[in-house]
Amino acid sequence: MSLKEAFKNEAREEREKLRNMTLKDKIWYIWEYYKFFIIGVVCAVGIIISVGTTMYNNRFDTALYCVVINNRTSEAGNQNQVLEELKDYLNLSDVREIVYDSSMFISYGDNTNELGYATMAKISALVASRELDIMIADTDSIDNYAKLGGMTNLEEILPADLYEKVKDRIYYTMNEEGVSQPCAVSLEDTKFAADMNLVMEPPLIALFSNSEHTENCIALLHYIFD
Repeated sequence: MSLKEAFKNEAREEREKLRNMTLKDKIWYIWEYYKFFIIGVVCAVGIIISVGTTMYNNRFDTALYCVVINNRTSEAGNQNQVLEELKDYLNLSDVREIVYDSSMFISYGDNTNELGYATMAKISALVASRELDIMIADTDSIDNYAKLGGMTNLEEILPADLYEKVKDRIYYTMNEEGVSQPCAVSLEDTKFAADMNLVMEPPLIALFSNSEHTENCIALLHYIFD
């Protein structure tokens, strides 16, 4: 008997076995005898999807990375529209993207929980890798990261015309040396805050001191306040 005929006979026998089984028995039989093949296929598909996703994501370069901490609503508002407008405003190509993560929540001091520690660890990793550019947050968060030396002195970095526009909105807090410093700008009553559905009292925007996209950070402030 040839190998081809042997395979045909084996396939015929398998069909006969399955035809006479109940659905439950069929499921058990298939899993028992073909589980390693099934697991292998699932793993292979998972690897293909993972590699494909990585290759696709590697096409993109982050032009601006913004985190939002302690927003009191999960409603997105007009986020997508604003981010598209901002991308046009910054004149970004299709392979350069804006990352806007509004999923972060932190409580400080004795109220810190596991979620807060995980969020702080993520922010620390992003800052250490110089990926993070902008923070929009409540006063507690700005105070915390300013004391760690994470926030830029806005008086030193903002163009004179832009600083003049936002000077009445400046939020001062202590830096790592215990010196009061202009670290953030209030977004209260701005169209940007309304469109992005920022629910804080007030929402503050600050620039990370080691950002590699300072020009885009400043352009974002121009976009908001011009």
